[in-house]
Amino acid sequence: MKKIVLIYICSLFSVVFAIADNEMVTSDTSQLPSASQQFITKYFADTEIAHIVIEKNFFRITGYEVFLTNGVDIEFDNSGTWTEVDGNHNEIPKALIPEEISNYINRNYALNKISAIERESHGFQIKLNNGIELIFDRNGHFKRIDD
Repeated sequence: MKKIVLIYICSLFSVVFAIADNEMVTSDTSQLPSASQQFITKYFADTEIAHIVIEKNFFRITGYEVFLTNGVDIEFDNSGTWTEVDGNHNEIPKALIPEEISNYINRNYALNKISAIERESHGFQIKLNNGIELIFDRNGHFKRIDD
């Protein structure tokens, strides 16, 4: 009976330790997929990387989160494709925004800046510096204001 309890406790600790090791922090850009490295070089060449969080789920990488020294936070999926760019109330590069979305915002929210963009399965979510969140489809057509 004591052996069974001991085996159970050891198994439980093994599972807890495996789950607890779900992210790694580094500043080594070579840990990023090449697509992520190219994205950062293209849109944020003048900004240094503060640190990178490599997200893992049971020894499999599920994503990357890159924090830049200017406060920008970029999320990538496990293949290195960007999923979200958050400027933390600062304007993000206009070149990141699909043209249709950029045109809509220039027409309807000319006094505001885009502070975040998130790529979702159905399209894009845009956050403006005034806190308004806009939802667009994959083609950049406006759908609604998010609550």
